[in-house]
Formats: sequence, C-alpha cells, structure tokens
Amino acid sequence: MILFFGSKSSDTHHFRNLVRGHFLKHNWTNIELDEYFTLMPSDRKLLGNKTGKNRLVFVVLLKFFQLEQCFPDRPYDIPQTVINHVAHQLDITPAVYPEFQWGSRTHEHYRAQIRTCF
Repeated sequence: MILFFGSKSSDTHHFRNLVRGHFLKHNWTNIELDEYFTLMPSDRKLLGNKTGKNRLVFVVLLKFFQLEQCFPDRPYDIPQTVINHVAHQLDITPAVYPEFQWGSRTHEHYRAQIRTCF
C-alpha cells in the first residue's frame, strides 16, 4: 500500500488511524519532509543546550509526536530519510542517531519535556 498525503489535517488524521504508533511509511517526498519534519522557530527554542545525538533524537521525537501524538516504540520506527532531513537542518551527521540509548533516563526526560508542550 502506498500512502500519499495532500492536505495536512485530513491526511495526518488518516495516517494516524492507519499506523498508530509506528512509521510504516518509509518513502517520504521532499514536500512531505518539509511539511512534517522542518524545524519551526518554536521547535528550536525547545532545544536548549542539547548537542549532537541528543539534539537529533530530541527533534526526531518532537516531530514524530507532533505528527502522531505519540512516540515511536523503537529507534528504527523512524525512516532514515526523516533522520537525514532533521540532521541536515541541525548540521549534525545522521550517523550519530543509533548511538543514542533508547529507554535511558535522558530518553524518558525528552519524552516528558515534549509532552509538556502539548
């Protein structure tokens, strides 16, 4: 099944109902990446003093949560194209993404910080 999104509000709702909590869509167009995974000024304010892999993972979690209203279950639920897109905006190599320890106290802290924004 190929999923394509045209209008953000209806398609996001449809996407959420189809794949609740998991990224089944792995092929994102540049337009979709820009629409759903581009950092806004308000997103950048949340980064604080995070650097490197922590900065990258925080933004990936934030953008996923904005789209899905939940967090990914596993690091590999995020397609590499999304990681690359976010890393490019942060001027960070995407190779650091797998180094982050999912389930760590830092990971849980980031999830709590993101939840308080919504």
